[in-house]
This record gives sequence, structure tokens and C-alpha cells, in this order.
Amino acid sequence: MKNIPLRNIIRRFASWRAVVFFGLILALIGCKKNALIGPEIQPDGYLDSLTLVDTFSIEARTILLDPQGSTRFQNFAGRIQNDVFGKAEASLLMNFALESENIFLELPASDYTVEELTLTVFPINAYGDLTDSLRLNIYQIEELMNIDSAYTSNRSFRLDDLPVGSETIAYASKEELAALYVLDPNDSTDVAFEGVKIALSKDLGSYLLQGIGTSYSTSSSFLEFFGGLAIVPEYDDPSAEGALYNIDIASGSAGLQLKYSYVPEDDPDTIIYETLDYNVVSSNTRFNKFDLDYTGSAVEQALATASGADKIYVQGMSGVKAKIEVPHIEQFIERTDAAIHRAQLIFESDETQPEGLAYSNQLYLLDYEIDPASGDTIETLTLDFAYNQTRYGGVYDEGNGTYTFDVTRQVQKMIELQQRGEDIYLGFTLNAQVPVLNGNVRGQNVLKGSDNIALKVYYTDISE
Repeated sequence: MKNIPLRNIIRRFASWRAVVFFGLILALIGCKKNALIGPEIQPDGYLDSLTLVDTFSIEARTILLDPQGSTRFQNFAGRIQNDVFGKAEASLLMNFALESENIFLELPASDYTVEELTLTVFPINAYGDLTDSLRLNIYQIEELMNIDSAYTSNRSFRLDDLPVGSETIAYASKEELAALYVLDPNDSTDVAFEGVKIALSKDLGSYLLQGIGTSYSTSSSFLEFFGGLAIVPEYDDPSAEGALYNIDIASGSAGLQLKYSYVPEDDPDTIIYETLDYNVVSSNTRFNKFDLDYTGSAVEQALATASGADKIYVQGMSGVKAKIEVPHIEQFIERTDAAIHRAQLIFESDETQPEGLAYSNQLYLLDYEIDPASGDTIETLTLDFAYNQTRYGGVYDEGNGTYTFDVTRQVQKMIELQQRGEDIYLGFTLNAQVPVLNGNVRGQNVLKGSDNIALKVYYTDISE
């Protein structure tokens, strides 16, 4: 059989400790005696006439994710807890930019009175139980965040001992929260939602006011003057299941407003009010710190299981992922002269999914290898993802309760490696969170384990 060259773009990234590197490389994939038969041009139903093998042994287990980058992605604040995943808490840290540059006060700072300092945030959606009352405690960050740094989710910053303000939020439902952002065209009195207003300490307001024109007048000097604020969640009821709120930061609508006043010398009966806005914009540093506690949870037990687990757990927030291996695929390759038409890896949802927590819309299957030179773990976007992201799959099928991934080219690669006499290893990791693809996510997913994961390979035996 003639060689059929296929040129594919392979996006590759490696995970080394807490850092994910994402690169783009070109690879030439050539068919030898075994061939990948172009499934894209085949008619519907053509798989029915092919040989199907779906009896591969699968070994699956749950493993921890390394701390992931969490700078300038989606921004969460809150906490959820359940018997399956334990406790997952998200704090949001952010700094601010001035509304304009080269600001100054016309009078000495001592001539002004701070009226109020307000932080405004916009919770746009939530994952979990919104009816539990969540208190958003606001702390001043006591060290500077470097605007050029990409922080990982385990990074801790020194905070002031006491909060400078707090506000409690709760909603009857996700629909009630969403409705805040929709104006009723039939109601002339309906006004746009102005966000959650959190009153902050006037002492902090005075500190900001005293610095205007002396310690700072531009955004860059302000970042050196003021470390920023942290939103730290707290529930009065320690048993509350809670929720994780997505806080809208990127749109620039969140920020601080300092309101102050003065009395003109020539008109002592008049009070003049002025405001200064400190905005959170796309160039600001903002990141999530995640605190996870699996004590007493099903995930804690799963992490202690070496292999062959009956359930696997896949979580965002730098939580857990699943390691999937097909340990005996070389036996299939040895006894079959196969032209691969399609290979699919299928995962099923499990009835122990925490109540009220939806499955992730999308999961990501990565190629899992060990660098022979260093022994480091290397996770790579699969050949099938690079070839066609739509065909690659991974989208949750709510009707069937499954995630299906195309691994046709990945299996073909194994065949070609074995033909060249190289050691082969067919392994994957199943992820809810891949920062270079989807940033921060909150999802918690329980899937059936080893005995219920199916690798289906449709092929033609070309030796017959």
C-alpha cells in the first residue's frame, strides 16, 4: 500500500510543576502499511460494514492537578462543598487603575472630607446553591501584585488582619440573578442593575485621598501606592453547600468610587461633592486563589486508589483530573493488520454527581506521555484536536449523559510507532480545566470508571 502523507498542525503544551507551556509545532504524519482511512468523506452509516472492537481494557484513576495559572481569566468568588468533592473556595484579588491620568487635588488634602468609599462588583452567574447567604469580605492587600506576573491559583498574598468592608448576597435562583441584567421593555420604571455595592472603611478612603497628587497621580504610581483588594468569601452556616459566583471584571464595570467633599472659602454655606473612580480594566492584575479541601470526601478516597477505579473525578479550580491508560493495545496491533476508520473514547456520567451541580459543557482529553530524557510529565493536545476541534468532541451529550472524544489519529500514531519498533503507550488525561483553552472553570464532574469507559475502534483488516 502506498504511503499517504498527512500534514497536521499540532498544538503542544507541557505541564512542568505549576507552569503550562503552550506551543505550536508542525508534524508530518505518514501512513505505512496500516492506514488512516479518511473518515471525513465517508457517507453516514459506513461504520456498520466495518469491524468494531470495543473490548480494550481501560485503567483509570483520579489524580491531582498542578496549580494552574489563574490570572486574567474568569473571576470567581464563593465556596461550594459537598460529600463528593469536599470544599472548594475561591478568593478574588485585584488592583485598580485611575479613571484618568495626572490627577491632583486643588486644595490641601486636609480641606476635604471623605463621604464614602464604595466597591462595586457584578456577579453575573453562579454554580451551586444561590439561596445560601454568602458574605463577601473585602481585605486590603498588603503587598504589591506585579502587573507583568502570571500567578498560579495557589499564590498567597499578605492581607490586612481585618476586612475593610463586607456585603451579603443571596438569590432565589439562577434565573433571578440573570434577570437583573435584562431590562423589561414594557416597564418604563425598570433600570439597569448597578451591581453589588460594598461600603468600605472611610479610613481607607482617607488613605486614598491623602495620596492624590503626592504619592500618586498616574495609574502606574497608584499601583505602587496601593496593593489592591481581595474578596474573601464566608458563610455564617459552615454546613452551607454554597455557590461560586462569576464576577464580571473584564468589562471594566467593576471598581472603586471615592466620594469626598469640601466647603469653599468664599461660600461657607455650600458643600461641594466630587468623586474619583478607580477602575478594574483588562490590563490590571486580577487572579483567583483557590483553596481545596478533600478531607472526608469521595475524591480523597479516589486519590488513594492506585488504578481500576469504579469512578473518576474531573474538576476545575486546579482540582483533580483523570488519568486514562489503555495498557494492552499493542496486542491488538500485533494480531491485526488494521486500517483505522474511526476510534472513539467514551465516558459516562455517574449517578453520584452532586445534586444541583451541572456537568461541564466541555471536557478536554490530552495525550499523556513521560519525557524519556527527564522523566517529566508531558501533556499534549491530541492529534485529533489539532486536526479538527469539532470532530474531536468532548462536548457533554445531555441526552446520553456522555462525553465522546475522537482519538482516531492518536490510535493510528500508536500503530505507526509499533511498526517502527518503538515502545508505545496510549494514555490520556481527562480535564475540566486547561488554562490555555478555557481559563478558569468551576465544574465538578463524576464519571463512571475503568469498567465503563469504552474505547471503540472501527477498522478494516487489510491482510484479508
